[in-house]
Parts: sequence; structure tokens; C-alpha cells
Amino acid sequence: MDVSALLAGAGAIATAIFSYMVTKSNNKKDLTVSDRQQLSQEQKEIREELRSEIKILREEMKVWRDRSLQVEDELRSWKERYTHLEMDYMKATARIVELEKRLDQKKEA
Repeated sequence: MDVSALLAGAGAIATAIFSYMVTKSNNKKDLTVSDRQQLSQEQKEIREELRSEIKILREEMKVWRDRSLQVEDELRSWKERYTHLEMDYMKATARIVELEKRLDQKKEA
């Protein structure tokens, strides 16, 4: 065999190996870029879902806050009614005691 043929064959093999490694490296880069793009898209979708969920929760919270204010108003109204009834009861009790005293005085007289 000729030395130049061996060198040419070795050069062809070296070129083939180098080309294979470069191609493999480029494929990994492409996969990495593709993975990053997919991850970025997934993150965007997750953010949108979270924003949507936050919006729904804020609306629900507003409804519950409004309902809470209504219940507080209702409770305040019932407390006022109770206070008035309690005062009326005390007045009525005092009047009954007074009338019972007058009745006792008339019976003694």
C-alpha cells in the first residue's frame, strides 16, 4: 500500500469523525433550543392559568366581602332591635313593679 493512500484514507476517516461530532453537537444545540422554547411556552401557559385563577379568586373574594358587609349591616340592625326590646322590657318590668306596689297600697287601705 501506498503511504499517500493511507494518509488520504486516514484524512477521510478523521474528516468523517469530525463531521459526525459537529453534527451531533449541532443536534444537541437544536434540541436544547427546542427544549428551552417548549419550556418557555409551558411557563407562559402556566402564568396565564395562574393569572386567570387569581382573577377568579379576586372576583369570588369581592362577592364574599360584599356579602360579609351585608351580614354586618343585618347584624347591626338586629342588635339595635334587641337593644330597643331590652329597654322596653326594663320599662315594662319597672311599670309592673310600680303597679304592683300601688295595688298592694290600695289593698292595705
